[in-house]
Amino acid sequence: MVTGALAADLSFMGLASGGLLMGALWLAWQAYSWLGTTVDFDEGGVRITMLVIMGGVMIAALAAAQDTNE
Repeated sequence: MVTGALAADLSFMGLASGGLLMGALWLAWQAYSWLGTTVDFDEGGVRITMLVIMGGVMIAALAAAQDTNE
């Protein structure tokens, strides 16, 4: 995903674009992993909420991958 964006544009702007993409994906993963270790999964809707968040992060990653393949 990030390497595809970097290979498509070998300029400084391509490097900046790849860095921003990597940063956005890293922050999404970091926030999800922090949330997963902070909350108590035995509470009512926490499991469903975590599944919805996981789906959102997956869709964001797929959208970023689709954008670099064009």
